[in-house]
Amino acid sequence: MMAIDKMNIKTKFCSYKPIELDDCKDIVRIRSGRDDSVLKTIDNSISKQEAYFNSYHGRFIQQHEIYYKISLPNERVPLGLVRLTELDQAYRFNFQSLIFTENAPPFMAIDAIFTMYELGFEKFDRDICGPWVVPKSGVKIRQLHKKMAIANEVMANDQYYFFIVTKSNFLSRKSFFKKLGFGVEST
Repeated sequence: MMAIDKMNIKTKFCSYKPIELDDCKDIVRIRSGRDDSVLKTIDNSISKQEAYFNSYHGRFIQQHEIYYKISLPNERVPLGLVRLTELDQAYRFNFQSLIFTENAPPFMAIDAIFTMYELGFEKFDRDICGPWVVPKSGVKIRQLHKKMAIANEVMANDQYYFFIVTKSNFLSRKSFFKKLGFGVEST
């Protein structure tokens, strides 16, 4: 298991830090600032976000989930969010709720997806990521997963596409993305 003090992550393109109570305003700003988001709509109330944070914080302390704010390196204002989830499962993990502001550079999404895979498969030593769903209305999200060629679309129904990633599939594409500078920087 990854030590809590090692959960701040730096990549060439992004900085990932676990959210804190003081980040609730930024969460509301990021989550409610996109008209094209396919994520579940949140309540814009700071007090409701603080209540959610208090619930999440227990999962964080138990190392079941890490809710990251994402910024450009050496910047303070977060431009995105992602949750690394299901870490209490023995062989799998998931990532959810990935969202960026409209002015975030597009490479940040690729870095976030790849970095969450890298954390799950290598830092937490899991074998599979998912399944997760992409709503049928999330055409760009589905295209991104297909272009990255790491995730496998395993099925679809009337509302969703279902994806998984195996460790072997991640490892087969890892060097390609590392050569482009994506993922956790070596120390």
